This record gives sequence, C-alpha cells and structure tokens, in this order.
Amino acid sequence: MPFDRDRGRGAPGDHRHAGRGRPRRGSPRASPRACAFIDAHLDQDLTLQTIAAAAGLNPGSLQRAFRLTHGDTIFEYVWGRKLDHARALLERDNISVGEAAHLVGYRTLGNFSTAFRRRFGITPRQIRPRY
Repeated sequence: MPFDRDRGRGAPGDHRHAGRGRPRRGSPRASPRACAFIDAHLDQDLTLQTIAAAAGLNPGSLQRAFRLTHGDTIFEYVWGRKLDHARALLERDNISVGEAAHLVGYRTLGNFSTAFRRRFGITPRQIRPRY
C-alpha cells in the first residue's frame, strides 16, 4: 500500500495499522489501590477525582478499570462498602441505627433504611432493635 507523505500515514483503505493505537489505560492493578483508599476513607464524602488521584489515574481510566474488574461503578462499590461498614457497626458496637447511618454518610434515616434493606434483605432495626 502506498504511503501518503502529506498525512504521514498509509493511503485510504490501508488498514495495516488499524487497532494498534495507544494501549488502553485503566490498568486493573489500579483497582486494588482505589479499593484500599475507599475502605480507609468510608467516613468521608468521596469524589471520583479524589479516588482517581489516590489510584494514580485520571477519572475516566479509573472508571473503565473499575468496571472491568468489579462489574460495578465506583460509587456502587463505595455505597456497598459503606452499608457493609454500617452493618458491622450495628452488629458489634452499641450504637443506634441513626448513628450508624450518620457515620457512613447518610443524611436521612429513611434513605439509609431503604438502601440497607435492598442490600441485605433486612432492616437495620432487625440487627439493632433500639433506635
């Protein structure tokens, strides 16, 4: 196939280099760094930019890597981990449902209870009967 000197690439129809662009960014190895950061900061409001910086990636690359390795978005993972943490707090510590909700970032008890029930199939009160 002839080389087009003006454009610096092969002539139209020359597909010898198709698919050989830059390798995809968003290494699955970044996912454990992101997960570790999330787990260490469950009590904070996390942003995509903050998590990406901790993982050493740009936000788009982190989202792609996370989806590939976990099958969930970053924030599905974050809220799932927060609910797991809330359940652990309710099971082992002597705190109220409202305190557990507040500690993991829920502003309203109703939203917390609904999310908790969807994730675990039981209400937070069934774990900690006192309100």
